[in-house]
Amino acid sequence: MTPKLSSLVHREMLLCLVHDGNVPPATTLAARLDADVDDVKAAMRELDRDHGIVLHPGTEDVWVIPPFSLVPTAFWVENATRGWWAACAWCAFGVSELVEQAPRIHTRIAGESREIVIEAASDPLRPAGLVAHFPVPVARAWDNVHRFCGSTLVFESREDVGPWCERHGQPHGDVQPLATVRRLARAWYGGHLAPDWEKWSCSQAVEIFSSLGLDGPTWQLATGGAKF
Repeated sequence: MTPKLSSLVHREMLLCLVHDGNVPPATTLAARLDADVDDVKAAMRELDRDHGIVLHPGTEDVWVIPPFSLVPTAFWVENATRGWWAACAWCAFGVSELVEQAPRIHTRIAGESREIVIEAASDPLRPAGLVAHFPVPVARAWDNVHRFCGSTLVFESREDVGPWCERHGQPHGDVQPLATVRRLARAWYGGHLAPDWEKWSCSQAVEIFSSLGLDGPTWQLATGGAKF
């Protein structure tokens, strides 16, 4: 079965990011795929509607193609030759799944002043004991995906999350060990470079969450074929 153009466009954009560090314009993507530029632009708008990418409003310019961000964020993932912005803690481990050479994740604890480097490929993870906080339920992620990603941060311990939420007036959501977040990223993003990639449906997302023991209000979704 021939992959959909939107799947091929998605893969080509990711390959460009992995190898070149950026996404070229639609005209270049069309030339690489031997496709009509208007069809490529339509595929990009389809991907945007299905939450496969995020476009800058009113354009075909890519803002986010999960797990990568094309604008600066609180997460920088690097290997021996290149670096990339990631949208959140979850996405940072997603980037580390799609690039090579033992990536390191640079971020700040709780989005504040203390900088930290996470050895994403080490087993066990280093430093040990870190957690990620998911303050926004996944069912509300696409109400404002930038808020969801921007507030999914790394903490030194579970006990640090509550005082941080009180200090900043943020909701207290679910807290997970970074090892679990890495497993989630591996399951979620591991097939993103496949030519026949399709965005997960809500039912598929629930299966992934359940397989990793992610439950409770933060991880609940209405099941069905709609894209998550």
